[in-house]
Amino acid sequence: MSPVVPILESAGIRVAAVVFEGSDVCLIHRRRPGGDQYTLPGGNVERCEDLSDALRRELQE
Repeated sequence: MSPVVPILESAGIRVAAVVFEGSDVCLIHRRRPGGDQYTLPGGNVERCEDLSDALRRELQE
């Protein structure tokens, strides 16, 4: 097995989507102690989860 696999299993893999509505882009607004942050919708991929399934789940959340 490739030595890359254990690294990928321990790494936090995330998915994100760029969602347009006309010329607007959907962003998630988070207030943090260091200041406000804006991120694309998405989140963590669960172990053995297909990337497209993870993105679909995250967008539904």
